[in-house]
Amino acid sequence: MDSNSCPPDPKETAEAFVMNRMDPSEKSVYEEHIAHCQACAMVVEETREFVQAIRDASSELGDEGHEKPK
Repeated sequence: MDSNSCPPDPKETAEAFVMNRMDPSEKSVYEEHIAHCQACAMVVEETREFVQAIRDASSELGDEGHEKPK
């Protein structure tokens, strides 16, 4: 991927970016891309929100998948 074109699978790329699974050079190119591409920047934001929602829901559950007592 270069900084001027969208990746073939924007959701997969956004997930790799949000989850820190890109190598530093790939991350740098993608950061440059999303600084100029509103569509990909929106996918990154949606992915961040989704990941955070999963983390929040997970933290509300106990070790056995039940809600923690309040």
